[in-house]
Amino acid sequence: MPQPHIITLEEHFTSPKLKALRGEKDSPVQRKLDDLGALRIAEMDEAGIDLQVISENNPATQNLDAEMAVKLARESNDVLHEAVRAHPTRFAAFATLPTPDPKAAAAELERCVDKLGFKGAMIMGLTHGRFMDDKQFRPIFERAAALDVPVYIHPTPPMQAVQDAWFKEYPALAVAPLGFTLETLTHTVRLVVSGLFDEFPKLKIIVGHLGETMPYLMWRTNYLVAERMKMPRDFAAYYREHFWLTTSGSFSDAALTCAVTEMGVERILFSVDWPFMPNARPPMARRSACQRTGSRIDFRGQCAETAENLTINKKRLWEETHEVHAIDRPARACAGATRFGRPCAKRILSEPDGTHRQPFHRRQCQRHSWSRTGREARRDVGPDGHRREQA
Repeated sequence: MPQPHIITLEEHFTSPKLKALRGEKDSPVQRKLDDLGALRIAEMDEAGIDLQVISENNPATQNLDAEMAVKLARESNDVLHEAVRAHPTRFAAFATLPTPDPKAAAAELERCVDKLGFKGAMIMGLTHGRFMDDKQFRPIFERAAALDVPVYIHPTPPMQAVQDAWFKEYPALAVAPLGFTLETLTHTVRLVVSGLFDEFPKLKIIVGHLGETMPYLMWRTNYLVAERMKMPRDFAAYYREHFWLTTSGSFSDAALTCAVTEMGVERILFSVDWPFMPNARPPMARRSACQRTGSRIDFRGQCAETAENLTINKKRLWEETHEVHAIDRPARACAGATRFGRPCAKRILSEPDGTHRQPFHRRQCQRHSWSRTGREARRDVGPDGHRREQA
């Protein structure tokens, strides 16, 4: 069996002029951000990573004035392009976009994709406190959809008013430990409910950190949005069609299993978040292997080790459930589903060989559906796990 091509998608650098503008101080992490050659490649080799898709570090050009953003975004992309030209088998690139000028940002995205061979763009969250669902940013998404390239939404600290209200006593929480998650989770939910994907049905969005808790919240968000907002389709349907999630900076088997369960393994892409996370495996982490075909990321490529880990977990859960509930398969599925605190789903824990026919969030039990609550499902399952006959 051929070895998979290992690609990482959320790996950063700092261009010289943006570094100087921000006054970045020397540090081990900053020296790695500055490097687009031997040091970076040595750490990739140590971890068995074949290719990095590199992007400008946070906050890139999102908070500059429009004129300076346009100039420095172009210069950043040119610096990165030279690095990719020097190491074409090891590096690829996401464009930095001058979002303070959306039309110029759309033009820069087209230049980077068509002339420089970039794979898409990375946007560092808010632009002067505005989320990307704002209508003024539509030209960027329109161009990305037309070019058929993804836009990676990366976290940034919440706006200052939120930081002051929520994190004044605990400023360390305002960034990566919690603030990043709250900002990006809010950002992506707003994109879905804004109607963006009805306007651009081919648009692709990537989110890191396994979706910033969105897989865990999917059922509740989908249920309550449907109850309180009128949308052409379910929230979850939009999210599962238009979003891909990466493992960047989030190396929990439980979180990974949740993300794969809600999204399907084909929607999970491997990333590290270098140099803020090491390429070498942390003790608790398991590396996935994502394939690539041609000159663009193949979003259909499955993460082999991710799928293997999921299969192992499904076997374990199936065996545990089988030991507790020695009953027929449909009843076991019902009892197992409610046992783990979820609405019932057909064969949720069946097929111990791990066969992945389709994400089980789309399956329905013979007796229940996803529209029914766990409490309602339990009414039809006796204490022994067998289904009760309805009158």
